[in-house]
Amino acid sequence: MPFPATVLIVDDEPHVRRFLSMLLEDTFEDATVTAVGSGQEAVASYTAQRPDLVLLDINMVGMDGLETLQALRAADPTANVVMVTSVDVRRAVETALTAGARGYILKDTPMDELAASLRSIVEALPQSSSDS
Repeated sequence: MPFPATVLIVDDEPHVRRFLSMLLEDTFEDATVTAVGSGQEAVASYTAQRPDLVLLDINMVGMDGLETLQALRAADPTANVVMVTSVDVRRAVETALTAGARGYILKDTPMDELAASLRSIVEALPQSSSDS
C-alpha cells in the first residue's frame, strides 16, 4: 500500500480544503482524503480513522491549529501532522515543530513547490510496520 494511504485535511476555509484535496489527489494518487473544518472535528476524525497524514491550519475559529496539534499528539504521539498555514511567524513555526509537527508549509507556496515539499516531508516520515 502506498504511503500515505489516508490523509486528513483540517482547515476552516472550504476553498482551501478543496485546493488541498486536489493537490493531494495529484501528488499521492491512491490516497484517500478526508477534510474537516475545525479542530474538534479533526480530533474526532483522527481518533476514528487514524490517518497516515494530517495537514493542519493554524488560524481556525474555536480550537486553533496549535491546540489541535497538541490534542492529536496527546491521542497519538506518532501522529504525522504537517502544518499548512498562512501564518509566517517564527514563533508559530517553532511552537508547532516543538509540539511535534513533522513540517511547516506556507499556503502561498506555489503549487508545484507545495507538492514537492509534501513529497519530501512524507518520504522522511516513519511508516507503520504494516506498510513496510
